[in-house]
Amino acid sequence: MRCSLKRIAVVFFCLIVGSLTFAQDKIASAEQEILASIRARLDALAHNDLKTWSSYVADDLLTPLEDATPSKHALMKEREHWPEAVKYYYGELENVKVRLHGDTAVVTYRARQYNDIGGQITYVQTWQTETHVRKTRVGF
Repeated sequence: MRCSLKRIAVVFFCLIVGSLTFAQDKIASAEQEILASIRARLDALAHNDLKTWSSYVADDLLTPLEDATPSKHALMKEREHWPEAVKYYYGELENVKVRLHGDTAVVTYRARQYNDIGGQITYVQTWQTETHVRKTRVGF
């Protein structure tokens, strides 16, 4: 009987460890997916590729640009008229924190926001907080 209890305990322990490892891998995978999505969105913005940028941003995006025109469309309208000499981009993401809540993720990070106007580059260190919602069963 003792041998059977030991085997049951070992099997139970292995199942718990396996389940925890699977859950941790799933969380890490979701976090990597979200960070790749953020980077792709920021890179699209840096190249003024508004079509690609738009695919990463919800139509109900909320920014300080919002007035009579919804934020997403206001931002796109503003960016369409920027001269080529004006560039706006982000550096590496730092101090990234991701919290998953079902199909929703809240992400915070720091990044340098660069402004290049005719070769004169300035930057500001920003804190970003974003909410991501899974669009499909396979992606945020």
